[in-house]
Amino acid sequence: MRELKLELSPEQSDVLFQGSRLKIIGGGEGAGKSFLGALTGVIRAISDAHENNYDENLLYWVVGADFEDARKELEYIHEWLDDLGLVNNAKTSVSTHRDQKCILTTTIGVVFETVSGYDPKKIGREQPQGIIGCEISRWTKEVWDRCYGRLARRYHRGSWGFFSGSFETSEGWFPEMWETGQSGNELDVTSFSLPAWANLSIYPGGENDAAINQLRAQTTEPRFLARYGGQPHPPIDSVFPEFKHVVHVDSAVEFDPNESTYIFIDPGDLVYACEFIQFIGDEVWVVDELYVSHWTHEQVMQGVQNKPAWNNIKDGVMDIAGTQHHMGLGSAFEAWHRDTGIQMFVNKWPVDAELERLRSVLSLNPSTGRPRLRISPKAQGLITEMGGGVAPVAGINRWKIRNGKPEPRNDHACKALSYGLLEKFGTTRIDDRTSMESTSYLRPNSGDSVYDSVLWHNRKGVNPWQPS
Repeated sequence: MRELKLELSPEQSDVLFQGSRLKIIGGGEGAGKSFLGALTGVIRAISDAHENNYDENLLYWVVGADFEDARKELEYIHEWLDDLGLVNNAKTSVSTHRDQKCILTTTIGVVFETVSGYDPKKIGREQPQGIIGCEISRWTKEVWDRCYGRLARRYHRGSWGFFSGSFETSEGWFPEMWETGQSGNELDVTSFSLPAWANLSIYPGGENDAAINQLRAQTTEPRFLARYGGQPHPPIDSVFPEFKHVVHVDSAVEFDPNESTYIFIDPGDLVYACEFIQFIGDEVWVVDELYVSHWTHEQVMQGVQNKPAWNNIKDGVMDIAGTQHHMGLGSAFEAWHRDTGIQMFVNKWPVDAELERLRSVLSLNPSTGRPRLRISPKAQGLITEMGGGVAPVAGINRWKIRNGKPEPRNDHACKALSYGLLEKFGTTRIDDRTSMESTSYLRPNSGDSVYDSVLWHNRKGVNPWQPS
């Protein structure tokens, strides 16, 4: 009987032979993630085929952000299965072009297919028995959700997954999912760190290898642990450390045409943020977003009116900066009222009230176990500012604390959302609004009821939505 002669380090063996169904590996640079993922696929193919008496076609996916990302694992699998004499060459198609789909068919009833996550909606409706996820730090959360969902369908038939990636950043869904897997969880995932020095062919001295010592000396310890140790280091300067991509971002959050929609706006040149909001029960749903840079008012109007939620807009809230006039031009507030007729509220709120209101909706509802704030993946600007993604506008990153205070940048979508929620529901401190006066920004002291109707008016009484 043919056999593979491969040597594993102790760290690689610990990951390979640990019995978890769904494994998430945070790997250091050069740790052998592809090697280990491919070896998992070969071992599972042989064992699964044996358990099924070789009479059932089993499908395994090798998934990358694109086909090229999946290629390294497939090449390992092809080489080893060929060495074992288990490749059905007549039904195998491995393209010489690395950016094309490959199909590897075995003689034991197992088929490996490479899958591209470039367009998550095109991920097949097939139900694979196992998935090898390649460089998942480059995946979107939706690719993960779709792969996880495919495996869930075959849960009772022993489906499995091996997902590996590198911590290019400590933010986003991948580090959060890895953290989830560090202890018992409902998702049934277990996470591991696979440090660079686990690859003894590159670092024969292991953790004390001279090359590892040089790498440690030339970078900070947190960066070293993330890049080479396979351990994420959480940011300590986030305005909203409560935000978790895996908790607050949900692809199930979509525009409901049967519900009223509200638009919360922070107008600006560098970033113009418009958040489309629906209130579902006691939850705040961010169902869509326009997040653009250096757009004219006319472009913004065209952009928001192309959104499916536009025709359901009931009213809106705008940052008070939108009432300002620049270089003799009219204000954004005036332009919105002129071009849409939407009732728009404006007010000035202290930053502490903004933060407190947003934190109140980031918290979990003890009755449902879900957060009060649920965000569609379409709202990438808001997600990025809160600390979980890549913004659609260049140069925008996570909203940070500097010198003990929130920086006055990277807060555009957050500001729009906080002002909107404050306008609708007030603060968690009852007395914050008692000293405010309504002021007309269009016709000061005119008493014009048309323009007065777009302003804030103090609303007293019990708010049934008010978070506990």
